[in-house]
Amino acid sequence: MKKTLLTLLLLLCLILPVSSAAHAQDSTFTGTFTTLGHDVSWDFVYRDDFFLQTPDQYDHDLARLSLGLALSAFRDTPHPEAQDDYLISFLESIGFEQIETEVYRTDPTPDSICYGIARKQIDDMSLTVCAVCGGNYGKEWASNLTIGDDVRSAGFQDAAGKVEAALADYMERHPADGGSRLWISGFSRAAAVSNLTAADCTDSGLFDAVYAYTFATPRTTREPEGYPNIFNIIQKEDMVPKVPLADWGYGRYGTDMFLVSGETDYESSPVIEQAGALYREMIGSEMVVNPEINDTLRIVMDYLLMLFPDPAAYTESLQPLLVDIMVGSDGENTKGALQILLEALQNYGTEDPQQQKELRSMLDYLETLINQYYLRDGLEKQAADKWDPQFGTTNLFNDHFPFEYLAMMYASDDPAELFSGKMEYIRLVIDGKVDVTVSDGDTVLKTVQAGDPEMTGGKAVITLPADRSLSVAVQSKAFLPQTVTYTGLLLSNQTFRAKVDNLYSFIMNKGDTGHFRTASDGAIVPEDSDHTDITSAVEKIYSPTTAMRLENNDVVKLTVSGFVNKLLFILVFLLVQMIASIILTVIRKKKHRQRNSAVACVWHAVVALVFAMLELAMWYFIPVLPIAKIICGLMVCVVIFIYAHKGYRLHNKEKRKTFLIHLVCLAVFFVLQNLLLGS
Repeated sequence: MKKTLLTLLLLLCLILPVSSAAHAQDSTFTGTFTTLGHDVSWDFVYRDDFFLQTPDQYDHDLARLSLGLALSAFRDTPHPEAQDDYLISFLESIGFEQIETEVYRTDPTPDSICYGIARKQIDDMSLTVCAVCGGNYGKEWASNLTIGDDVRSAGFQDAAGKVEAALADYMERHPADGGSRLWISGFSRAAAVSNLTAADCTDSGLFDAVYAYTFATPRTTREPEGYPNIFNIIQKEDMVPKVPLADWGYGRYGTDMFLVSGETDYESSPVIEQAGALYREMIGSEMVVNPEINDTLRIVMDYLLMLFPDPAAYTESLQPLLVDIMVGSDGENTKGALQILLEALQNYGTEDPQQQKELRSMLDYLETLINQYYLRDGLEKQAADKWDPQFGTTNLFNDHFPFEYLAMMYASDDPAELFSGKMEYIRLVIDGKVDVTVSDGDTVLKTVQAGDPEMTGGKAVITLPADRSLSVAVQSKAFLPQTVTYTGLLLSNQTFRAKVDNLYSFIMNKGDTGHFRTASDGAIVPEDSDHTDITSAVEKIYSPTTAMRLENNDVVKLTVSGFVNKLLFILVFLLVQMIASIILTVIRKKKHRQRNSAVACVWHAVVALVFAMLELAMWYFIPVLPIAKIICGLMVCVVIFIYAHKGYRLHNKEKRKTFLIHLVCLAVFFVLQNLLLGS
């Protein structure tokens, strides 16, 4: 009897570790997803043990697997008859059964949501999985814009209600065998829906435990709570997770985990370089990292915040316009996104004078962006890591690419290297014809030379992390003495509004070098005694327009309509002056008087100088539109020479004097331009 008991005990001791090892054993399989014309296959690891541990503990392998689940749930739009094939294959590869994906057979509408639900038995526990479709979902995109004025974003809440109803129905038709747990994941819009669904399912008690990992998650609620079982993984520069706006009070349920960024994290280079290598392995091109594009979109959102300071204002005025337009589009075109916003704002009106000013600026800004990114040639000539020709204007939203999320998640096995809570960065603006060198004291981190593409309109705009102090050296390259100004905008990836630091200026001769540094709190601190704080001489009221003009980040500082108005003013001035000259000539002939030649010369010189100053102003305010420079410059030259040769009928000798005076005026104009603009 004792021998029998000992034998049974020995067998039990042997069986238990084997059973435990069976759960702990990794199962590697290949998952596939499709978006932006690319089919990407990637290896994932699955273990049953993922769902036998507490859901409150972040598991990096489970997070990666959850991203694979979310991406496999994308619709395969090129194959309408098999839009759910990748999701079914993913679920079957890890042992899920009773798979239901019938909703994939329906056409997307602004009110629909697509998802797949399946079941797997793990010992005495039933695991239900819900994968929400977050890519290639067409008109469903319109619900992203439906925010409302309730606690939760209306479009996401409506979709989450549909998913929760489907889960309840599934559980009723497929009762759990033993305990029941839920695993849910989504990307982008699906991430917001998953975030709300996970919170509700945690509270409802429908499941014993809920495992939720969401990616590129928009904000969902104005009463966020810390659900420890919900993890939201977000790229800091990604615009989608920034809406609805934090300035409106929106947040997310659960824990936000932000991937490291070159903008905010000084020591992020190794991770980002590894992510870039994985990205190339996936799709064969460079991972786009472009702070200028990110800031362009930030300014667009800053304008929206200025025009619509709360969700009620947005819901009442802009939301109906956007949704109506979106319903008529496919919802997946980034070109359409900016054009749809432009069209909606063209139909929007406001009685507030300040908002009217900002609205005009925003319309001009959007028109400029559309012209720059959709009509301008040469973007393909940018560096491969700044613009990927195969994605075209989708580059504007590159930080929302699922490829980048996947590459970043696999760039390190250590979550401590992947995630960072540092959210602030600096946009350093230096105005002058200069070479700029940024260093940490020992290592040169960034150099920008006068004439580089990064020097826009005579300005260097450099993005720097705010998590440590950096040294900046500025060397003058202008032939004549010039005044150099510099400032810093402190920005956060949590909001769109910037904090403008002090504005400094100093005079430099060619070859002179000035020094200042950035402080860890984002302030700009001069290191030379001749640097003067001129903040008090500048309008300090912040607005998106002042930020745009301060940076001049590859768009016009004076907006398109402003340019048209200036041009019309010049033409009207010329017309009035000609009419006045004709009238004076007629009066003089009737009275048989002849104009004094000296008066005529002065008259011609004044007209020429006025046109020269107008052109100088146009040149200054429109530094990035070559055609504007050419038009204004030609107008000055044409007017000057017309007045010099044919202003009035003078003797040949007087004509020569007038011609010389105008040549002197023209020379003075170009000298002033060189001194004032350093160009």
